[in-house]
Amino acid sequence: MMKFKGLKLAILMYSYFLANIQISYPQQIVPIETDTFRIESLDIGYKGPGIDFFTAIVQNKTDQTQILGLDLQADPGFCLRRMQQGFAFGFAPFEKKQIEAAYIFKQISSEAFVRVRMGIAKASNLYFDICNRFYEKKYFINDTAHSFDLNNFTRKETDHFQIYCYKNSPSEREINKIAEDRESGFRKISDLLRTTVQDKIILMFYPNAEIKTRETGHTGSGLASGNYIVEIYNDSIKLNPFHETAHIIAGELGEPPALFNEGFAVYISEALGGDSMDSPSAPSKKINNVTADNFHNNNLIPLANLFKFAEIGSVESQYAIAYPEAGSFIKFIIEKYGIGKFLETYKSLENSYDPIISNNNRKRFEEIYNISLTDIEQLWLSSINSAYEGTW
Repeated sequence: MMKFKGLKLAILMYSYFLANIQISYPQQIVPIETDTFRIESLDIGYKGPGIDFFTAIVQNKTDQTQILGLDLQADPGFCLRRMQQGFAFGFAPFEKKQIEAAYIFKQISSEAFVRVRMGIAKASNLYFDICNRFYEKKYFINDTAHSFDLNNFTRKETDHFQIYCYKNSPSEREINKIAEDRESGFRKISDLLRTTVQDKIILMFYPNAEIKTRETGHTGSGLASGNYIVEIYNDSIKLNPFHETAHIIAGELGEPPALFNEGFAVYISEALGGDSMDSPSAPSKKINNVTADNFHNNNLIPLANLFKFAEIGSVESQYAIAYPEAGSFIKFIIEKYGIGKFLETYKSLENSYDPIISNNNRKRFEEIYNISLTDIEQLWLSSINSAYEGTW
């Protein structure tokens, strides 16, 4: 189970502050019945920025010992630093008791919420995984005393975006062009995927890595989370306008393995005229050329292995190879077999490191395309090697 380090000390340090906060989040009387547990009531317990306590009255309905898993995410909104913590509570047969778990808001915006997930906790190495999830809900925090100052940003709203640009920055000067490019990309991606998003995407630009990391905790140049996109934008760093938007729109379809998730974002970025690589090591190079080069140099990741990746971006994922390779493969299957089969695959496959799920993903892919993964890999590699010379 994940734990707060030094939580007791932090509670003491914040106790004087919390004692004087008058804001109170109402108790939620929502009986929740499962075969295993009855949740008689729960209380978010929000009193203000700092440490707050979630509580619930829970009963084990069975004659067996059970472990309740609880996952709390305190999200301040606007992709600010958020806290996520897992807890596990043991229950004797038929035991009824109150559980308590702490969460922290360091900042608060108008979009802040606490997400609560509950399920059966199963031991996994040194942690507990929540299986058989039976409850998930977001509780929005109606605290008008926002500590996150949006006055530092200039705001522009379009059909599908709320754009926030840091004042007196390159993004503010180019806000109209940014809005035009993002809207154009959104419509093209949405049309291709035959879906859209209901809520407007919140797009935030920071002028440098220092400010962005301080506010969000994220160290890269850009990220997409929920319906937020956060990017660095200055005279030397301007990310392609399609990659993160593709993630958000495609997220409406499902959560497939990284090969399809990241692969589509890389592919569509190139298809719409962006620099799909966004990499100093391969500036403006086409994904098929990079992949063919890697194949010639024996650096390509076998497709059967790449198929199992739950993420691409970490050092372990060999991202410099995996990104263009995933994009190249998705380009091949969309252009050869059509968007329909790709959409069916995207909706059907599940992102997981679980070997059983990975094996089921492969079987489902082979059913949809009516070809083995080994055979389609050979077709794909033959196509890029015959069409592109590379640099050798």
